Amino acid sequence: MLRVLIIDDEDPFRLAVEMALKLDGYAAKSYSSPEIAIEALKEETYDVMVVDFYMPGMNGIEFMMWMKENGIDTPVIMLTAAGSETTAVEVMKAGAYEYFRKDQVNTSHLASVIKSVHEKYRLAKDKEQIEQEQRKLRERETELASLQMFQKTVNSLGQFVENGLAALARAMSDKEKETLGLVDRSLQPKVAEVFAELNKDVEFVAKGVKSMTDLSALVTSKIENLKQGSKSAETPAAEPERVNP
Repeated sequence: MLRVLIIDDEDPFRLAVEMALKLDGYAAKSYSSPEIAIEALKEETYDVMVVDFYMPGMNGIEFMMWMKENGIDTPVIMLTAAGSETTAVEVMKAGAYEYFRKDQVNTSHLASVIKSVHEKYRLAKDKEQIEQEQRKLRERETELASLQMFQKTVNSLGQFVENGLAALARAMSDKEKETLGLVDRSLQPKVAEVFAELNKDVEFVAKGVKSMTDLSALVTSKIENLKQGSKSAETPAAEPERVNP
């Protein structure tokens, strides 16, 4: 059952529309001014609003501006006075879904328009949700591509450094043996100490490379999780198995 809010300062017209909509199966409620309706909207929500444009105090467009400022996007059908085509254009630009001249309002037709406006609103919201999901998917794909590029860079750099460290370790071992054979025996402990310090530096760099490759492994794990998440989002949930009584 659609919940409809009617705002109009002409009591006979407003009450007649409210009663007609209730008879057509709508949960209709009406208020004589936007100011009173605003207080009610702090506690209540509606599917469609039927709002008069010309009212004492706040008019229809000002009410729609208040709705926008307060994050209320309920579709509005605006009622305009006879001969107010310029106003009709104005209210449509302000975001109204539909408008009627009050002297031409047919309550049975208004009921069908309310249903049509609500369906139009729901289609727009569904489209917006799909677009948001597609945007999130594109963002996820962009993040995934960035992570894959980072992973490849880290792996390539790590492999390059590891190969360089291995070559350096072999060269240092050869140089240590060569140097020890060239220096006096009394100097050999000092030479060995120097090479030991150099080996520590190489080991320190090797640990840094190990940390970098571990980070690459974490990135790889995150990429796999993202891939699994994308597959889950694309695959519809299986229907539960039916059990015969």
